[in-house]
Amino acid sequence: MSSNNTSALTFLLGAAIGVSAGLYLNSKNGKDMRKKLASKASELESTIEEKVQKAYENLKTKVSSASESVKDAADTAKEMANKTQNKVNSY
Repeated sequence: MSSNNTSALTFLLGAAIGVSAGLYLNSKNGKDMRKKLASKASELESTIEEKVQKAYENLKTKVSSASESVKDAADTAKEMANKTQNKVNSY
């Protein structure tokens, strides 16, 4: 087959698929399919929202915990610095 024949055949095949898809999507089955897709998209949106909220809460807890750990470490370092300063001053 020559390039022109292949191009024409490809165009006709694409057009046939497009027409078939258009007829299907405008049929009762197509309407049902769109409703199902919309329902699934809504379910997926809810699932994603729940997972994002859980991830946010988990991250918030971890940040709070890390903040407390840093504060405790800073307090410990301050205590050690004060003890060291007191020992130096006592000499």
